[in-house]
Amino acid sequence: MNIIYFKADRKIRKAIYSILLFLTSLVCVYYLQGYVLASAILFILLSVYFAVIENTKSNIRAISYKDDYFKVMFDNEDSHFWELQRKIVINGWIYMYLKQEVTNKKIKVWLHKSNYIDANSIRILGKKLNIN
Repeated sequence: MNIIYFKADRKIRKAIYSILLFLTSLVCVYYLQGYVLASAILFILLSVYFAVIENTKSNIRAISYKDDYFKVMFDNEDSHFWELQRKIVINGWIYMYLKQEVTNKKIKVWLHKSNYIDANSIRILGKKLNIN
């Protein structure tokens, strides 16, 4: 059984996104007026809600595979018997659509080469997906 580990810390991305959003809002408040200002504030608030506040999904820590089934390890729990429904392998990106047979849960995830702890893991996972 091969295990591929992912980087789990995405707090830095949220912090950078929040700082950029704050700077954008300062520019909007200073330079814009009227309806454009109101719409800019609305878009900024929606962006904060969808990107920072609503993002409560658990992070995938690792994927292990054996034969046709995958085992997905989330933050604090292991989940077995995930079947690969769709896959796309493009240069440094891998798209996986996994479905758990028993509970009918679905995971759609894009994995970039920067998400892996080991740099060679993207090649190993890509080869495994292309064989199936």
